Amino acid sequence: MEQKMRKCGVFALAALSCSALRRCRRNGGLPSGTATFLMTEGRRVMRLSRELTPDLFDALLGEYQRLLRRLFEEMDGREVEVSGDSALAAFPTAKQAAHAAVAAQRAVAAQEWPNGLRLAISVGLHCGQVGIGLVGSAAAC
Repeated sequence: MEQKMRKCGVFALAALSCSALRRCRRNGGLPSGTATFLMTEGRRVMRLSRELTPDLFDALLGEYQRLLRRLFEEMDGREVEVSGDSALAAFPTAKQAAHAAVAAQRAVAAQEWPNGLRLAISVGLHCGQVGIGLVGSAAAC
């Protein structure tokens, strides 16, 4: 059965760092049962990091992170981790996560960025059972 599930792409494991798990608990915790995880990543961010001054790049990332955090909260998502140009949030339903994915892409595209820059993000969704536990470690978070 497990081999069949892997072929269908159903079998997946997401590992969170202890700090990400603690932050998620502070933000209301992960949804229980089945949840949908939304993952984002900025496009062409490495190029921007080379082209912009460090101060301007840091300001850009800060605004990008605030925008995503605000959107996740407004759409009933739970921030798991936002770091650099990547973000991970959990939503109680696939429909909520799909709406948030579209809203995130639209919000980033519509935002007025410094120096007339245009940003875009890639978004992925993964739906599955939420389980909290230790993987490959005896240390507790």
